[in-house]
Parts: sequence; C-alpha cells; structure tokens
Amino acid sequence: MADNSITIVGNMTRDPEIRYTPSGQANARLGVAVSRRWMNKKTNDWEERTSFFNVIAWGDMAENISDTLAKGTRIIVNGRPRSPPRSSSHPDRFPTSAARAD
Repeated sequence: MADNSITIVGNMTRDPEIRYTPSGQANARLGVAVSRRWMNKKTNDWEERTSFFNVIAWGDMAENISDTLAKGTRIIVNGRPRSPPRSSSHPDRFPTSAARAD
C-alpha cells in the first residue's frame, strides 16, 4: 500500500527544537506557515489566508535542520501527512495540521 505524500512550501515560524530519544535518535520539531493570496472577484480586493503546519524530522535530517535553519527561513518540506489525536477534553476541535519530513 502506498503512503500519501505532502509538499509544504512556506516560512519557518520558530527555530527548530531538537530532542533525542532515550536510544539517542535525534528528532527536530518546527513550524511552517503557508500563505495563500487571491483576488476577491466581488470586492476586487486582495485576500490572504495563512495555514500553519507542525513538522517533525528524524535522524540525520533532524540534526541538519537544527544546525542550518532558523525562524523566517523559506523551506520546502516533502513528507507524509500526520494527524495528531484529538483532545479528549475538546473533542469538537480539530488538531493542527502536521507532517513527518522524509
């Protein structure tokens, strides 16, 4: 069975946060903002909507991200969509979009 894939092109919203598992494997967490702009045909005004994604990378990629990227950097992320579980205290709220970088 094939996995779904996602490509995110946007700006980092924060510096990457690197952590290590008890076995020593690195993982980096980062945020990416993607803005979409369009002309409203009814009002002839430009409108903009921004979506936010949480991204996690593992291993050598995580260490490379941590060493070379910073808040505000324009990046392209190729990976797989990842949905965090819904909160039991707020089951009506949808979680933030997320991806695992490949």
